[in-house]
Amino acid sequence: MERTKSKLPAKRQSSPSTREALLAREAGDIDKALALAKSALSEQASGEAHAVIAWALAARGDLDSALVECERALACDPQCALALSDLGHYLIERGDFDNAASYLERAFESGATSSRVHYDWGRVSAQRGMLKRAAQAYRDALAVDPSYQLAADGLMQVTQSLN
Repeated sequence: MERTKSKLPAKRQSSPSTREALLAREAGDIDKALALAKSALSEQASGEAHAVIAWALAARGDLDSALVECERALACDPQCALALSDLGHYLIERGDFDNAASYLERAFESGATSSRVHYDWGRVSAQRGMLKRAAQAYRDALAVDPSYQLAADGLMQVTQSLN
């Protein structure tokens, strides 16, 4: 899959509450992120706010509810890169690599650039036996975050398999 920037319409700006929820998510503060995302949703429907709630639910071990919340995010914003990449990630965690691949592809088309989305693309590619593509995806993840140990481990594993 060639990953290029989409020519989709520009997304509207996130609300301040949603931006705060995203920052709390980035900091790993589950309770704060969840509270802020719920507050953001009381102000305005937002795919990103639903994606933050999904992340919090997944972090608490409720993958089923996280998947439902990602679907809610996509109902608000079908191009929400965060929800698309998270949904792909959660499906991989369930072993559903084929469905995960379609969400990850959509995430890239919607502008996803996180190290995790590249790492997850590597996991899908490796599972499908596309080791060169997996290696490139792991390298892409490491280009975003050179300290991403899971991507480094994945790259080492596929490189050994290629040799």
